[in-house]
Amino acid sequence: MARPREFEFEEALQKATEVFWSLGYGGASVDELIKGTGLARGSLYKAFGDKRTLFLMVMDRYVDQRLRLYSKGLFQRPGPIKEAIRQTMLDHVKRATGPGTERGCLVTNTATEIGVRDPDVALLLARMFRRMEELFAEAIARGKAAGEIAASKDERAIARFLVLTTQGVRVMSHMRPDRQQLVQAVEMAVSLLS
Repeated sequence: MARPREFEFEEALQKATEVFWSLGYGGASVDELIKGTGLARGSLYKAFGDKRTLFLMVMDRYVDQRLRLYSKGLFQRPGPIKEAIRQTMLDHVKRATGPGTERGCLVTNTATEIGVRDPDVALLLARMFRRMEELFAEAIARGKAAGEIAASKDERAIARFLVLTTQGVRVMSHMRPDRQQLVQAVEMAVSLLS
């Protein structure tokens, strides 16, 4: 019979996420991860391997959560798809500028800290941005089919621009958290759908 784990795997992964999110990859030492997760050193290594492997697991989980939010926002809202796109992007602004958002977005933080220096992290981030683009493009295609969005619009080009806008919102929210300016950027981006 297998011995039960002495800790909850998902709970420890969430606690590790908080450490990486607060300190960044470089600032999150193994000692900080031990303190943050409450795991003994041996348990941490046994469950997750090394720091880099744990970080990749954290990022993979976070990316999946974010993509589910986008999918839900774009395809489970009642009403016109154009408004669903607008509200999904405004939700993004709210998450970037609301209370408790000082530490920013884990994806944006990782992209600026590690970027392409780690090929596995770069692949993971590229997968997220590609999937976001696909979700926006699918939403735009639905809007075109419903007659809400002009058939002449290039859904891939606009979708790519919407992804760039959402990521720009995240970066700018670190430097100039004027929510109204970010909302104006979203409204400008959504105006391309008209």
